[in-house]
Amino acid sequence: MRHVNSSDFKTHLGEYLELVADEPVTVNKLGQPAAVLLSVTEYAYLRGLDELFRAAREAEAATGRPLGHDEVTALLLGRFGQPE
Repeated sequence: MRHVNSSDFKTHLGEYLELVADEPVTVNKLGQPAAVLLSVTEYAYLRGLDELFRAAREAEAATGRPLGHDEVTALLLGRFGQPE
């Protein structure tokens, strides 16, 4: 992951927008991480994981117990379909 200070980020925004296709960029302000710039693809992937986690938690709450391997697999397949 690339780290850059906020003033350099502002100056070279176009370059960093291209770079995020390959890796996230952490933007530091006053020496501390302030933001992380991700590609749209990476962001969508993370949002999908969050949605799956929420679905699993809801299923566990509905059953009153942790999901087993087969149940998690069924949940994933229900969201993404059968593997090819």
